[in-house]
Amino acid sequence: MLANHIAVHLDASDSLRCNGVTIPGQASNIVGYHYEGGVPRVKDGDIYECVYTHAGVRAVIRTPAMPGPAILSPKAGETVARTGMLTVTYVPGTGTGVSGEINQSHGFSGGAYSSHSGQPDNGTYTMPKATGLKPGAGWIILYRSLATAPSGTGFKSASVVNDSGATGVEVQWF
Repeated sequence: MLANHIAVHLDASDSLRCNGVTIPGQASNIVGYHYEGGVPRVKDGDIYECVYTHAGVRAVIRTPAMPGPAILSPKAGETVARTGMLTVTYVPGTGTGVSGEINQSHGFSGGAYSSHSGQPDNGTYTMPKATGLKPGAGWIILYRSLATAPSGTGFKSASVVNDSGATGVEVQWF
């Protein structure tokens, strides 16, 4: 948990549950003590509800599940050059932003991967291609984000970044 971008030490009695699933706290040299975990995906439009408890006081934060961007191009199975920039077109939405990912597995020897973020949810996403792509199958994935500042949580301030809406297409790199 961060306060003014500074890690806050949480009590051992603090807890976080999202949609009934306990999210474990863990230490990190990069972001300090934080909660990290996953919950089963809910249907688009349904709600994720997270309950943070500190010293017996509960803060409830709710955020909707969003659909992933419907990718228009490139289409599944299409051949795509392995170098240069990639522009993906998709049906624009009401998210606050879109992130993208390119990946390709090379079996047990690793693979090629790159991710990018920070573009508006306007129907076009452009990113450089991952270095090390080889001819063959790989994925282009877009994540729709919704950033909100919920009120009534009991915190001085709170922000929620929801990256639950994801869609991917498998392409052939050449």
